[in-house]
Amino acid sequence: GMTSHAAVVARGMGKPCVSGAGALRIDYQAGTMTVAGVSLKKGDIITIDGSAGQVMKGEVATIKPELSGDFATLMTWIGDGLIARGEAKAALEAFATGLEANANSLPLLNNLAWQLASHPDEKFRDGAQAVRWAEKAAGLTQKADPSVLDTLAAAYAQAGRFPDAVATAERALALAKTGRNQALADGILKGLSFYRKGRAYGR
Repeated sequence: GMTSHAAVVARGMGKPCVSGAGALRIDYQAGTMTVAGVSLKKGDIITIDGSAGQVMKGEVATIKPELSGDFATLMTWIGDGLIARGEAKAALEAFATGLEANANSLPLLNNLAWQLASHPDEKFRDGAQAVRWAEKAAGLTQKADPSVLDTLAAAYAQAGRFPDAVATAERALALAKTGRNQALADGILKGLSFYRKGRAYGR
């Protein structure tokens, strides 16, 4: 069904999914599949309706689905889970898909920006996009959330804007200390140690 684990994860990756298709018979050597008396060969076009659980022969006209705010929350959870499993590409796609449902979701904006600014694998970093999303998140919080400012500082550093990174991180540090959040303050100090040397986070 559409709420099965396979379907939810697939949707987070921008893919339709029909699970439980036990009647489907696939011949890998011949490059064919058969179900309900209908045979298709490799290269034939099919249309998948993941909501209704239908697979239709040929190309059917489609419309962009309407997504609710709850979907954004779901995509946040899925993205975080994929990051924990080391599946960064799928996680970034999940965060981006969630933003289609709620463009002002603070967790999605912050998580997406953080990964783009600080992911250990350089191929997943994008300073310009990290700044874009982090600045939006900071604007939504009136630049008063030290965690979001920490992300924005990392984004500036990844984009090569080190004076901005230092100034933003120092503001985040002051807010974290005011809020007596020592764990966050320690993390911000770690970032500052890079930015003051003209280096991106973790570099």
